[in-house]
Amino acid sequence: LADAWEAGDWSGLAEKDRAILDKCKEVIDALITDNMSLYDKELAIHDWMIAWADYDRAELDNHDHSQADPDNDNPYGLLVGRKGICLGYTYTFRLFMDLLDIECTVVHGASHGGADEHAWNMVRLDGEWYCVDVTWDDPITSSPFPLPDTTTHMYFNVTSDWMARSTGCNPVVIRSTVSALKKAGILDVRPGTGGTRLAC
Repeated sequence: LADAWEAGDWSGLAEKDRAILDKCKEVIDALITDNMSLYDKELAIHDWMIAWADYDRAELDNHDHSQADPDNDNPYGLLVGRKGICLGYTYTFRLFMDLLDIECTVVHGASHGGADEHAWNMVRLDGEWYCVDVTWDDPITSSPFPLPDTTTHMYFNVTSDWMARSTGCNPVVIRSTVSALKKAGILDVRPGTGGTRLAC
């Protein structure tokens, strides 16, 4: 998708991929300006995603998942169907970051002490890595009363320590992600910084 975006022509893409890029263009044209910082662009996309889409409750409520959106784990489900699970939020956020030239990756791991599979993003701003979890910033509840339509930033650009303490993210995932990024030459841990601000 990024190659088609760079070329400015997605006519050769499959229908779903064209719909994804059409929506991305609409959002970027509406929200993003040249004078915005990378942080402001990231924040605008984060907040738009929360306002636009909802977590696919059918994934949680229905054990056989027969009513869940089959695209809830990818950008089409979130951008067009307006439903997603953590993978849908995560891959959509990474796609937007790629299109905006903001370094971003997806982390697959576990939360709640390893009880649940989960995915989130890491972004690099000004040489530092931060965790972004758009899924958990878009709250759902089991209450029959809906939550107010608010945008939260509890998991926006936080450190790995914060994620591990507040969500029970698996520390093994944190260490393996740091190690993999170091080996790839992506993570620059500078002496005297007190460690890295890498997300888990």
